[in-house]
Amino acid sequence: MKPKENNIGFLRLILASFVIIGHAPEMLDGDRSREPLTVIFHTVSLGELAVDGFLVLSGYLITQSFTRSPTILDYAIKRFARIFPGYIVAYAASVFVLGPLVGARPQDHLVPTLINAIFLQPPIPYDGQFPGMSSYPFLNGSLWTIAYEARFYVLIGILGSCNLLTKKFVLGLTALSLIVGIANANVAVQHFLNHPPLLWRFAGIYELCFGYNSQTARLLPSFLCGATAFLWRDELFRRLNRMSAGLCSLIAVGLMYRNPYLAMPGLVTFGGAALLWLAWQANLGALGRINRNWDISYGCYLYGWPIGTYIRWQFPDITPAILIVMSLPLSFFFGAVSWWLVEQPARRRIFGRLMKTQQPHMAL
Repeated sequence: MKPKENNIGFLRLILASFVIIGHAPEMLDGDRSREPLTVIFHTVSLGELAVDGFLVLSGYLITQSFTRSPTILDYAIKRFARIFPGYIVAYAASVFVLGPLVGARPQDHLVPTLINAIFLQPPIPYDGQFPGMSSYPFLNGSLWTIAYEARFYVLIGILGSCNLLTKKFVLGLTALSLIVGIANANVAVQHFLNHPPLLWRFAGIYELCFGYNSQTARLLPSFLCGATAFLWRDELFRRLNRMSAGLCSLIAVGLMYRNPYLAMPGLVTFGGAALLWLAWQANLGALGRINRNWDISYGCYLYGWPIGTYIRWQFPDITPAILIVMSLPLSFFFGAVSWWLVEQPARRRIFGRLMKTQQPHMAL
């Protein structure tokens, strides 16, 4: 496969669709009793699998982006242009368009609304929003992952600036993150991570800046596995083929089944290897060209929740299948609008000529 002819765009669109599919029954029930992957494996949800997949690809591409950026400022500008314009428009639409439609009064809480936007947080819960809806009455419950991804971008920048973005160091850091992630499956460990000594008094400020430690412990291994894969890409892709990728998939599935401690590490290591093979080496034919020269997956992810939750509020007796059928096409549409009217124009304006030299998907 030629360098430009990767399958990343298609896979990212599939992962964004998984998030919408997994969220649909959760929105209706307020729990995961009908969430498809949880019903089968009793460990991770379809949304968690999708986020892990996004982060594995992101870790690979962001590390690549840093190595190809002539300066740290260049890298920072690329990362800002990729994540912030789409997020801020989706945030504003969730708060100031969807909010009033469902009974929220964001104008009464402008300061916390602004603070959350600056720190890439989801909208605050406003009094009166979604009256009569008890399960997940949030304007945009998907935005919580954006801040974590941005922090991981910063981490790569710090490691690279300190000359620590090396094969052995990042591999060791990844191994350490996996160990912490395995321990994080224990509820007591999660509680300790979220209430560390000496930081509890500043919990609000700390969480705004660094997030919940247990969530970082859950998500960071995925991103670092992608970063490690890029640094070891020559060794990795020499060993990855259809058979070895299939074997990795089977191992990941086995580790995910009813084992909360091994589900995440199995998913992001063995499953991550299979995903990277699909992204760079598999010949998917016409499917691989879907979403290749643009990327509506980010917008699809950003707007999937507000679309789904508004439909769910309007039609309380809707079934998960109908909610999915109604939400997916609308999410694709708004993802395309986000790409063509917000993300791509913003990147062109921020980068100018720099962005014109980037290969498709190389700046993520």
